[in-house]
Amino acid sequence: MKIPSWLNDKNERKWIVSSIILIVFSLIVKQFADVWTVALLNKGAAPFLNSITGPTSAYSFDFYTGRMHELLWGPLEVLCSGFAFLLLSMRYLKDASPLRFGLAVFAYLLITKFEILFFPPYGDSGSGPVIEAIWLFHHNFDYVALSKETLFVRGGPKAYLFSLYPTYLAILMKLIPNTKLFLAVNHLIIFGLSALILSFFRSLARRIFNDKLSMLLSIFLLSLPLVQSQIEQINMEVPTLLFVMLSLFYLSEKKIFRSSIFSGLAVFTKLYAAYMGGAIFFVGVYLFFFGREQKKNFRVFGSGVLSMLFVILGTLALFYFMDLGGKVDKVGVFQGFALMKTFPISYFYLLSLVGFVAFAIQDLKGKEGSVLSRIVCFLNDHYRVAVMFVCSAGWFILFLNSGWIPPRYTFILLPSLILGIFYVICRLVENERVVERGIIALIFVGFLCSYGLPYPPVIIQDHAIVERSLEYRNDVMLHMKLARLIEQKYANLTVAAPFAITQFLAFPEMGFAHKKLDVMIYLFPCTYGGVKNFEGLEKIDSRKVVWVGVETPFMRGEHLPNGSYDHVIEELQVGNKSANLFVGGFSINAVYRQCQSMVKQLEEKGIQKLEL
Repeated sequence: MKIPSWLNDKNERKWIVSSIILIVFSLIVKQFADVWTVALLNKGAAPFLNSITGPTSAYSFDFYTGRMHELLWGPLEVLCSGFAFLLLSMRYLKDASPLRFGLAVFAYLLITKFEILFFPPYGDSGSGPVIEAIWLFHHNFDYVALSKETLFVRGGPKAYLFSLYPTYLAILMKLIPNTKLFLAVNHLIIFGLSALILSFFRSLARRIFNDKLSMLLSIFLLSLPLVQSQIEQINMEVPTLLFVMLSLFYLSEKKIFRSSIFSGLAVFTKLYAAYMGGAIFFVGVYLFFFGREQKKNFRVFGSGVLSMLFVILGTLALFYFMDLGGKVDKVGVFQGFALMKTFPISYFYLLSLVGFVAFAIQDLKGKEGSVLSRIVCFLNDHYRVAVMFVCSAGWFILFLNSGWIPPRYTFILLPSLILGIFYVICRLVENERVVERGIIALIFVGFLCSYGLPYPPVIIQDHAIVERSLEYRNDVMLHMKLARLIEQKYANLTVAAPFAITQFLAFPEMGFAHKKLDVMIYLFPCTYGGVKNFEGLEKIDSRKVVWVGVETPFMRGEHLPNGSYDHVIEELQVGNKSANLFVGGFSINAVYRQCQSMVKQLEEKGIQKLEL
């Protein structure tokens, strides 16, 4: 029997054995973490667990298992598996082909994240593009009828209309009627798209840095908590970033037409990718006037114009066809400035841009020719890096005018931002070994913080925030647990729930509920799917209604969702996320009446009618 060569090589054995140990340990932690936490509780170790999770009066197994996974077991598992992938990549994938590297990333994601293959959509995705896809699926892809439906912010199913993503989901629903299989295939596709993103990112990085640095930067991108989270989501961010990444790659190669096409696909997946169209137009104009090979090339200029046409079409579709009344909430000149000032990435970008300009000034000294010719020469010599800074600038300019920038909106910025920042770092720190060790340290921190370790804990269910890391998982598991409980014990009653949870319960296609439930939404309208609207206690039989109570950013009053006259019948908890089921609905009714009174007063004063 032939002995594998690596068994005879001591150095090779060290790499292989170290990686195997880390992978096996991470899988053991994944499998037995909750068992270990429960065993500690049974042995009276609650004080020890409190020292990790924080003091609590809620002695709940579900609290401790969820919180310990968030604070200890989860980060340990991701750190071990991530470093195993780092070791194997640095040893065997430094000069691998893009295909081989992409397959390795896909294998890593599949091995380390197999438990989320049946996770349903989360947050805005569930109540936005997925609902639109379900509507299209139920109405035989009738886009004309969809265009006449109410917008989602007013309780309708129309969320994007012109986005490719809901159509893709609806087609997949048509092809795969089994919900569990539909979810698994969706997650596998996202894994595949994520692997493609990282493969193209590494290919672009190799044109700027050496193979080792490019590999390290690729794994650093993979290690970021936001990236770890978005790779697990059934939402628009990964498909959008794929098109943005392809556009960025071809723009760096000066293949402007291809870059424009992919930027158009990005825009018609999610409009916030419009910044890439602006960047391509800007770069195309520059190349037309000053490029070495592309100067006076009208194909290059036309391709830049094409990218702007995609942006204009996407914007017109949003403002006019989506019936927004000529404006978008929280969008306006410099509305995002206050938020931008709080983002560390803003300062990382500005400092790196200052460094890049300083290098330009230094390189221009002593060279002959006019100032313009010397600047053009520098930009042509450093074209790819300049493109990174231009594309990142496009993102900042776009969101400088947005008063709402949830963490996932920064996802599409990361490739260009990372490459620009680390180019400057490499110029400042000329010792490559120091830079490499620094990136490895950052990878360690990234994987360790995969469950949001440095962030203050979020107790309320604010999906837009907890999507920043894998801490979102406790929310999903709470919703799944809630749906199972309702199906098992309260399926014969009307279930009254707030926005988002209503959609999760009302549509089995989501993957939370396995059968059709009688659902009623409260304190927000809903115009589709047979969902009832709460219009006061006098119009319902309270004995046949069970209410879902959760604390969200929109329901944080003293008596919401249930007050002293309501009666809690079930309490659920996963980590520090909680929900309950109660009967009564008196507090909800009181708030509903207050809202109706406020609307009436506004109408009497001639202020535009609000829809509640």
